[in-house]
Amino acid sequence: MSEQRVNLLAARQHGLVSRRQALAYGMTGHQVENRVATGRWLPLRRGVYSLAGAPAGYEQSVHAACLAVGLLAVASHLTAGVVWGLTVPPPEAIDVLTPLGGPRARLEGVRQHRTRTSTSTR
Repeated sequence: MSEQRVNLLAARQHGLVSRRQALAYGMTGHQVENRVATGRWLPLRRGVYSLAGAPAGYEQSVHAACLAVGLLAVASHLTAGVVWGLTVPPPEAIDVLTPLGGPRARLEGVRQHRTRTSTSTR
């Protein structure tokens, strides 16, 4: 049952699921590790996995960066423009926006911006 819920979540997230989400949906750490070890889930970023067979693309990369940075991270700046179809080409780094005071993210290819206002759109 929990794997079915995780698969439905991943379908809404460009084929992605974070470890944190999988555990919150009732999977165990062992189940997550087993899916990675058997190639059913492919690690994209620390704690973020793509379900095998999910199509890769820019939106998936952006979503993976947001999941890796944290629950309140959202695409911002030029990155958001690309995702919304407003600008091309994609910037060199993926821009994400997070609340001020939260942890500082240091991820390759990701540029973090911080704000005093809420970033939650969910």
